[in-house]
Amino acid sequence: MKFCVRSFEFIFVKTRTRSARHTFAGLCSLLRRRPCPTSQQEMKEPEAELPSPREAPSEAEAEVTAWRVQWASLKEEAGEYEEGCCDERFVCHDSEQALENWANSLWAGLADLRASVKRLQTPESSGPSQGQTAQDVQRSFQSFKAEQSQAFERLLGEQQLLEDALASLEKRFDSWVGVLLSLLRWPLFLSSGNAFLEDPELLQLKTELQELEAVEVQEPSYGGWAETDHQVFVRILRVFRMQATSQCYARLAFQFPDLSEAALADHVKWYSEHQARQARRRLLLARWRERRSFLSSQSQANEKRNQAPVREMRERSRDEQRRRVRAWREAREEEESRLAAMQRQVELEQAREARRREKRHQKKLKEFAEAYRKQRDEEKRQAAQSLSSQASQRALSEEDRQRIVQRNLAMLTKKMQAMPRGDPPQSVQRNPAYDHVKSRLHDQTRSFAQKIAQKEDEEEEAQQ
Repeated sequence: MKFCVRSFEFIFVKTRTRSARHTFAGLCSLLRRRPCPTSQQEMKEPEAELPSPREAPSEAEAEVTAWRVQWASLKEEAGEYEEGCCDERFVCHDSEQALENWANSLWAGLADLRASVKRLQTPESSGPSQGQTAQDVQRSFQSFKAEQSQAFERLLGEQQLLEDALASLEKRFDSWVGVLLSLLRWPLFLSSGNAFLEDPELLQLKTELQELEAVEVQEPSYGGWAETDHQVFVRILRVFRMQATSQCYARLAFQFPDLSEAALADHVKWYSEHQARQARRRLLLARWRERRSFLSSQSQANEKRNQAPVREMRERSRDEQRRRVRAWREAREEEESRLAAMQRQVELEQAREARRREKRHQKKLKEFAEAYRKQRDEEKRQAAQSLSSQASQRALSEEDRQRIVQRNLAMLTKKMQAMPRGDPPQSVQRNPAYDHVKSRLHDQTRSFAQKIAQKEDEEEEAQQ
C-alpha cells in the first residue's frame, strides 16, 4: 500500500515537473520571439527595434525566475520521491516473496491432508491403529482449518484498510490535479488547462462526483454500525455472493442475535445503495480520466504544432551534423583506401622479393647438389681404380709367393740329396711319463705339403 502511495506521488511530481518545464520553455520562447529582419537596413539597426533591458517588461523576468526556482525544487522533490520509490520496490519484492512462501505453505498443507486421507482409504491401513490414525488426520484438518480462517480474517481486514487508503489517495490526487491546473497560467501552454476548466463534460462529471461525495459525507460511516460488525456483515454477504437470500438472513440473524430482521434489512439496503454509489463514482472517475486524456492528447498536439519551428531548426542542425559526419567518414574511407593500397603495394613488393630470394636459394641448392654428385662420382671412380690396383697387386704377390715356395722346395730337395748317407741318428731316450703323447711334428709338415700341393693343382687348372 505504501508503495502505491509513493508511486502515485512520484507520478504527480513528475507531471508537475514536466508542466513547469514546458511553461518555462514557453516563457523563454516568448521573450526571444521577435520578427526576423528582412533588409540590410533592419539588420544594421537592431537597436531601433528591440527595447533595452531597462525598458523590457520586468514581470516576464520575474516569472521566469520564479519558474526556475520552482523547477529546481520540483526536480529535487522528484529525486527524493524516486529514491523512496526504489526503497518501496524492494519492500514490494519482499512482500511478493512472503506471498509466494505463504502460497507454497498452503498448498503443502493441502497436499499433506490429501495424502493422509488417501492412506486411510487403503486396505493396508485397516486394523487396530486405524482409529488413532483417523483421529490424527481429523486433528490436523481442524488445525489447518483454524489457521486458514485466521489468515482469511486478517487478509479481509487488510483488504478493507487498503480500499479505504485507495479512496483517500484518490481524493488527494484529485486535489493535486486541481493544484496542477491552477499552476498552468501561461497562455501558450494553457490550452489543456483551459479545456479542463471550461469543458462542459468535465464540469458535469465533477458536479456529479461532488454530489456523491456530499451524500457520502452526510451518511454515517458503516451505516451506523460498528466497524467490526460491519466487516463481519460484509464477509457473510460475500459468502452468499452478495445476494440477500433467506439463508443469508438466517446466517446474519445467527451472527447478530441482538438485531431485528428489520434492522438487518435496513443495513442490507444501505450497503446495496452504498455499493451502487461507489460503482457510480468509479464509472464517473473512469469517464473523467478518459476525457482528461483526450483533452491532454489535443493539448500535446497543439504543443507539437507550436514547437514545429524548433523541431525544424533541430532537424536542420542534425542534417548539417549528419552531412559533416558523412563528409568526415568519406574522407576517412578515402584515407583508409589509400593506406590499404599502399599496404598492398608494399606486400606485393615483399612477395616479389621473397620469390627472388627463394629462386636464388633453390639455384644455390641445385649447384651444391650437382657439385656433390660430381664429387661422389669421382670418389667412386677413384675407389674402383684403387680396388682394381690392389687386386692386381694381390694377384702378383700370390704368384711370387708360389714361385718362392717352389724354389725353396727344390733347393731343399737338392740339399738333402747332396748330403752323405751315414749312420742314422740315435733316437733320444724319451721320458716314460710322455709315452702317451704322440708327436705331431711330421703331421704338421704333411699338412703344409698338402696345402702347397692343393694350391699348385688350382693354379694349373686356372692356367688350363
